[in-house]
Amino acid sequence: LTAQTATRIESYWDSLYNITTAFCYSPTVQQYFSVNSLNRLPDTQELTSVFSNTLLLNDRILSVYLYNADAKEKIFRLILPY
Repeated sequence: LTAQTATRIESYWDSLYNITTAFCYSPTVQQYFSVNSLNRLPDTQELTSVFSNTLLLNDRILSVYLYNADAKEKIFRLILPY
């Protein structure tokens, strides 16, 4: 039972890691960080689309947050309604 649980946890971790990696290397997310924060467009439709698609990849993901470069400030978030 312990080995089976460990395998499931590892599989779930790998899944979340792969989803996170795909999200972070998304061209839309990369472009968002490539411009100065003052020059970012207020229209975040494309970024919202990337967030929504990320949430669809795993039904246990309830929210996605994007932080600034030093990980101290949330700059964008999407939370599923319950």
